[in-house]
Amino acid sequence: RRAFDIFNCNPLPGDAYDGYLYTSFTSFDCDSGPCRCDDPRHIQVGLKVPALLTIIIMTIGFPAGMFILLRAKKYVIKMDQLLRAADVGDTLESSANAEAYYTRLAYHKMYYHFLPGKTYWITYIIVRKGAIAAAALTFRANPGFQLAFGLLILFISYVLQVKHRPYMSTVAREQALADHAEKVEMGDEDHILIALKIKKAREFKSTKEK
Repeated sequence: RRAFDIFNCNPLPGDAYDGYLYTSFTSFDCDSGPCRCDDPRHIQVGLKVPALLTIIIMTIGFPAGMFILLRAKKYVIKMDQLLRAADVGDTLESSANAEAYYTRLAYHKMYYHFLPGKTYWITYIIVRKGAIAAAALTFRANPGFQLAFGLLILFISYVLQVKHRPYMSTVAREQALADHAEKVEMGDEDHILIALKIKKAREFKSTKEK
């Protein structure tokens, strides 16, 4: 949002209009008032390149890189989420898988809110925020359309969330384990291996509690 603000240029309201466009932020470098857009004497011109780089790297590159990372570690993350659903895996020994444990340490904030099959959902959230910020800039001259487009983004996000139900609550953990057990019965090799890890982790936890 801060990066998009650099390009958010509007005329002054009412009788203050002087034929120029101004930013929504103020600065001491702009005579302690709004900064005039495309004026080399004001700070907005010098902020264009850093703002553009921020948009490319953070708004586009960060979610894209995160999605690639989550897809590359899809199996290990699914294992870790199923271990979490089974309430094990908090330590290296109870995890029964070193890679899953270290993945949890390094990346758990990206996916621990979500079901094993929906660990990519954080990228949808970032894209939604970026789309709302972009809509606020793109349609700044038409507040009615800006509001309508913002509501469209929120409506699509709401429908997707209701359809997929990506969050792993306490109740959803039981359902995630039930779905996992069903896939084990169907002969899914990945889930069979994960089931062995969960069994081993539970045995370790039971032995430690005794």
